[in-house]
Amino acid sequence: MDSREERSPATLGAAAGTGATGESLEQVRDLLFGTEMRALDRRVQRIEERLGREITALRSDLKQRLDSMQRELASEVEVLSSGLTEMKSDRDSRVEEAMARVQESAEAVETRLEDLRVEASAAHEELRLSSLEDGRDIRSEMSEARTEDQKRLARVFAHLARFMDQGATQTTKKPE
Repeated sequence: MDSREERSPATLGAAAGTGATGESLEQVRDLLFGTEMRALDRRVQRIEERLGREITALRSDLKQRLDSMQRELASEVEVLSSGLTEMKSDRDSRVEEAMARVQESAEAVETRLEDLRVEASAAHEELRLSSLEDGRDIRSEMSEARTEDQKRLARVFAHLARFMDQGATQTTKKPE
């Protein structure tokens, strides 16, 4: 007897009665419903087997899909990681190139500044020497002008002295 038959109200009633009556009821029930019950049992068993196969197939399909999704995800992660690595490498090389250009520019500016310092120093020295030379020339010219002025002044004084001598001699020679 299977579990469904044990729980049915007819079976419970038969079990409550005497053993002979219970058996005859069982036989009557088996004659009336036995074929249908066996067919129903087979049908339920086939459905259970089919459900078991379908559940197994669904599990297998789900596992395959999950595995496939994991592989695709891993592949995408690898592609993205590779892309990020390339981008980082590219960015790093650009930064290095920019730093090299900045360093070159700084060195060029430093070289140019040094050249300008040298040129300014040379121009300053040239200007200083030119100023010294101009100062010497001006002193020389001033000295010459002073000498010339002194000579002129000496001539003027000499002329004045002669003029005064002539005036003194003329005043002393006055007609008597």
